[in-house]
Amino acid sequence: MDGTDWQKYDIIMGRVANDDVYLTINRYLDGELTKAAALAELRYAKPNDQIAINSQQALDSLLVFRRSYELEERNAESSI
Repeated sequence: MDGTDWQKYDIIMGRVANDDVYLTINRYLDGELTKAAALAELRYAKPNDQIAINSQQALDSLLVFRRSYELEERNAESSI
């Protein structure tokens, strides 16, 4: 594999680590956590899924325009 294999596929689905996972790994690599502590934290990390649509053909066949509507502009001060 040369790192470009993903380009062969129209759609790729998979897991993505969130910031908490990266933080735990960095804390382990920095020596702040033992291996056991890092694994214990990672065990409870909520997995995130990602879908990448890599071709215009896949996007055109899957994405369907249903409707549109205008949003009212809100004053930033009124939302406080």
